[in-house]
This record gives sequence, C-alpha cells and structure tokens, in this order.
Amino acid sequence: MSNKNSFFGWTAVFQLYTLKDFLRDSIYPVIFSAIVMALSIICDIESYTLLGKTLNIGLTIVPVMLSLLIAAYAILLSMFCSNTGKTIANQNGGKELLDELNSDFATSIFASFIGILFFIGGSLIHQLKFDFIYADFVNYSALFLSDYLLFFSVFILKDLVIGIFNIGRVATHFQE
Repeated sequence: MSNKNSFFGWTAVFQLYTLKDFLRDSIYPVIFSAIVMALSIICDIESYTLLGKTLNIGLTIVPVMLSLLIAAYAILLSMFCSNTGKTIANQNGGKELLDELNSDFATSIFASFIGILFFIGGSLIHQLKFDFIYADFVNYSALFLSDYLLFFSVFILKDLVIGIFNIGRVATHFQE
C-alpha cells in the first residue's frame, strides 16, 4: 500500500528530496554530458566505441561508489542513534538537517543502483553489436544517458559531503 503521507519508504524519501532538488542536482550532470556529446561529435569519435568505453567506466566506478555510500550510511546511522544524534535532532533545525542528510543518502544510493542497472543492461546490449540505420542516434542517446548517470552519481556526493560537514559542525558545537 502506498500512502502519500507515509513516514517510511520511497514516498517519504521523495517528500524530502523533491523534484526541485533533483533538477538542481541535474544541472551540472546535464551540462557535462552535453559537453561530452559535443566533443565526441566534433572529434568524430565512433559512437559505438565511445559508448562501450563509457559503459565500462560506469561499471567500474559506480559499484565502488555504491559500496562506499552504503558503508558511510551505516556509520552515519550509528551517529543518528547516539546521544549526539539526539542532541542534534533536539536543536533548532537539527531534525531537518538529519532528515535532509538521510534523504540525500537514500537518493544517492537509489541513483547509483539505477546507474548500475543501466550500465549492466547497456553493456549486455552493447555486446550484441546491433547494426541498423539509426544506430548513431541510439548510441548517442545511450551515451548521453550513461554520461548523465555517471556524472549525477558523482555530483550528488557533494551534497553528502556538505551534509556530513554540517552534522560534524553541529555535533562539535554542542559538545563545547
């Protein structure tokens, strides 16, 4: 059952991480993906080869990032349950800070998971070496999407770093 006001699940995550947040976090990944596309077209690089290399890079980087995210999140969860987490939550804006960081982690993990699924599926399809009239269009579209997922997975980490910094600042401030 899905409840729009649910406290749990993806509904709760996307209440905290809104479409506005997604669009804001997507600006630079879209720009960087467009630059890669433009450079590949200007430099006349074969789209099939470039797509294969991009999919391989994604399969190398994104799973490692996902494992680091899960490890960092596990460590952060222990802080949420500690006295420091309770102290932060009881301060003005503290609960919102913890909720925001929590939703940023969930969104990062979700984006990495989607990226891994795309890179695995894309790599398998890429190995089939389909040849048809619109191959360049499909290859460039897949290249843009894979670049976007790769850049988005990396770019969203900045929010996590800022959130963790803010948590550290708040925690040390209240220990004085």
